[in-house]
Amino acid sequence: MTWINNATNSPTALMKKVSCGLIIVVSLYVIAPSLSALVFGDPKQRIKKYTTVGLINRGNDCFITSSLQGLAGMPRFVEYLKQIKSILQELKSNPSRKAKVDNLIVDDVVSCIRFRNSPDSLAPLHESLMALIFDLVSVRESKKSVSPQMVINTLEAIFKSKMSSRQNDAHECTLLMLQTLQKERSNLVGYTQYMPEINIPNFPFEGETSKFLVCLQCKGLSKPSYQQTFIRELSVPQQTSEKLLTILANDETEIIEDYSCSICQIRAILNHERYRNFKDCTPEELLMIEALKNYATKASINEDLPPELEQYIKRYSKDKLHISKVKGKIIKKDVAVQLPDILVVHLSRSTFNGITYCRNPCNVEFGERVKLPEYTLAENRAITENRQVKYNLKSVVKHTGSHSRGHYICYRRKADIRFDKGEESSLEGASTIVNNEAKTRNHDQKIGHNDDRRSRHKKVKSVLQYPYWQISDTAIEESTTSTVLNEQKYVYMLYYERVRK
Repeated sequence: MTWINNATNSPTALMKKVSCGLIIVVSLYVIAPSLSALVFGDPKQRIKKYTTVGLINRGNDCFITSSLQGLAGMPRFVEYLKQIKSILQELKSNPSRKAKVDNLIVDDVVSCIRFRNSPDSLAPLHESLMALIFDLVSVRESKKSVSPQMVINTLEAIFKSKMSSRQNDAHECTLLMLQTLQKERSNLVGYTQYMPEINIPNFPFEGETSKFLVCLQCKGLSKPSYQQTFIRELSVPQQTSEKLLTILANDETEIIEDYSCSICQIRAILNHERYRNFKDCTPEELLMIEALKNYATKASINEDLPPELEQYIKRYSKDKLHISKVKGKIIKKDVAVQLPDILVVHLSRSTFNGITYCRNPCNVEFGERVKLPEYTLAENRAITENRQVKYNLKSVVKHTGSHSRGHYICYRRKADIRFDKGEESSLEGASTIVNNEAKTRNHDQKIGHNDDRRSRHKKVKSVLQYPYWQISDTAIEESTTSTVLNEQKYVYMLYYERVRK
């Protein structure tokens, strides 16, 4: 041990110990950040837990808070509101703007003047929603909740009635808002119809369906009727579970028994008279039969026939042919001829058990992506599938409780939140407004001017791990995709957005 003590106490050994200590300290100083980043995450890439904006519930207002959050989750709707906002600002900033009324008839001029007399009341619901929705889609560093009272007051002013404080329905609330927005948009179209430089954007929720009948016997079709739609209404089947796409497909068709098809009855009379060789037919009856030949191939199955022909068919009864017994099975079809940019699906869970209405607990399996067919009706009433339209899930409203009372919660897909590796607080999103607006505007401008800079911005990890906000009035949590898709028993409304080409 003596030589060890001598060696460690020598000046050379002391210098070696000091040198080793300095090396260790310098090494720790150099590698500590990397080691910390490996264990705890890079502080430049580790951002605060961001949240979004909740809505204050006065008591029984979850039906409207969930409806508003569902709409806020639609980037295409936010884009539409921004375009309307720009148009309204332009109209209000130029009150002296003149419409081109050359060569207009008197009614057109009167209509133009009528719209011009009320520029501030053209789109009150649009304006109240703008202020609120733009707040709801923002990303915050701290918790914030706002009141939906501005929208409630606007709706009450429009309909001149107080909103009930008892339990209300999110579907009815959403439909009311969409119908009102479409009406206001029509007012804007009328107001700007003689201003060619202003283009009112299409209402993203508007679609069109066609209803018609198909006879399974003669394959004839009825005259189609067309209907404007904002929400796709689906009745949930009374069974344990079913897929959303199956419910959609079954909703397009309905079988009706014992239907009196005009074509089938006309063809039955013509065939029977040929078989009888027109025996005992009066000249008047022969004229009726000749007239029926024109309808045998060209008529619809619910054709409006001339009164004399209709009476002849109803009274026809010869030998064993009684026309009143000529009935068949038809299919009632309801197909989409124009699918909207934003597809809102309402799953009606009301069912009657023989005594009272109750809630249908059927598990509805839905996905983040769906494909729906869009059809075309030709002039000859032939129906063909035009194309398959793709949609992505953006919002889900669920309802828990009984048929008459319960609570609504909204799942809303997050916008793409990104941050610059050198600027932790700089965010960017499709419809995102952040606290530091000046820095964000500069950040967005840099991205807009140089697409190569996008590669320098990394998406926030929480958006990848938790793509949805779960919003229950003012309570906000992050949610995984699997959690959202597992809400099969309680899903009430689905909000899908059409994939851009």
